[in-house]
Amino acid sequence: MLANPNIWRVVTLLSSLLFAAPAMAQEPMSPTSTQRAYNDRGVQHMFDGEFDQAASNFRSSLALGESNIALLNYGRALFKLKRCHEAQAAFARVPDAPYVEAPSPTELATVLDRFSQEWSASCTGKLTLECPDEGAMIRLDDGTPFQCHASPIPVMPGIHTVTVVAWDESFDVAVESEPAMLSLQRSLDEPPVLEDTKQPADLEASDTRYAQRGRRGTVPLVGLAVAAAGVTALGTSLALELAWVAPAFDAYRAAETPAEWDATREVARNRQRTNRILLFSGLGVTALGATLFVLPRKSDDSVAVQFGISGPTSVSATVTW
Repeated sequence: MLANPNIWRVVTLLSSLLFAAPAMAQEPMSPTSTQRAYNDRGVQHMFDGEFDQAASNFRSSLALGESNIALLNYGRALFKLKRCHEAQAAFARVPDAPYVEAPSPTELATVLDRFSQEWSASCTGKLTLECPDEGAMIRLDDGTPFQCHASPIPVMPGIHTVTVVAWDESFDVAVESEPAMLSLQRSLDEPPVLEDTKQPADLEASDTRYAQRGRRGTVPLVGLAVAAAGVTALGTSLALELAWVAPAFDAYRAAETPAEWDATREVARNRQRTNRILLFSGLGVTALGATLFVLPRKSDDSVAVQFGISGPTSVSATVTW
């Protein structure tokens, strides 16, 4: 333990100089107006506690060109989202990233040191994965998929969800301050062998049932018509997404002032909600049509089904058979 406080000041100064030395060897970078706009939006989302949106904006800024300030902000947003291993990777890239003129690399080093200390105090859990196979892609909680590896992954203590992307299968694991391990190996059991126990009487009943299904009359045609309406709604939704919703989001991304951001964001969100109603309605109607097509009915049954689609285009009908 160092008792002399002056020694601590010397250590801090040396750390700052070591951080700043690689950056000072090159000219400061000048972010474009679009990069600055994405970064500023991300900062505003951070102030509002909207960390998902903040991370998305910082990521968009970095996609146009790396800078130390955008990487630092991105790592901070990931930390707030409890994505410890991704935040650690972002913080590690800050010292070698192209630097902006203000804040200076030395000032940024002080902030990075503070953020890293908070990260170390919170991300105390370590999770080791037993990978299913080489090259398998894994997603931890709601984070970005990454290639599975055997190195310990820093996480915050608590319950975490690990998803094997190729299987679309998730596993929950509790991680405390002590290291934890999760095996993602799965055993593929042989399918059971089914004996053919069907008797002649069963075969006769089965034949009769399929004969009745073949005599359903207009029900399959009605099912096809309903499914076609659903598919039409889905196609309309796709066309609106490209021609109506996407331009609204493009206008939002191109906004230059906070007032423009708020106005264009509201327009984009309203259009997206309207189009989602049409999309999910189309899915429901398509599923209903498929059900009508394959569902067997007795000749003396009478069933009425009413359905509708609300949104930019509206369809409603009542089917009785």
